[in-house]
Amino acid sequence: MYFSFGEILVLFLFGAVCLHFLASIRVKELALHAVSRASRREDFQLLDQAVHLRRISLSRDHSGRWRIWRQSHSSKSSGLLISSTGSLTLPMS
Repeated sequence: MYFSFGEILVLFLFGAVCLHFLASIRVKELALHAVSRASRREDFQLLDQAVHLRRISLSRDHSGRWRIWRQSHSSKSSGLLISSTGSLTLPMS
């Protein structure tokens, strides 16, 4: 059985999409854990236990290498009526 170039390309693209999806889920879990730790340390409460992707950017890290960064957004509250938003930037690995 032989595969055509188009079939191989489709399989490769499908695999790349699956890997991107799994990496996105992992980064979202890392962001949620980081925000949860910060909420315990800084004494605020996450309002909906969710972290939302706000932006993806390409820039250099502290060692000068190009990295893809994901900026996540969350809602938090530190009192009964006070609510605000917070952001967290993590590198995409």
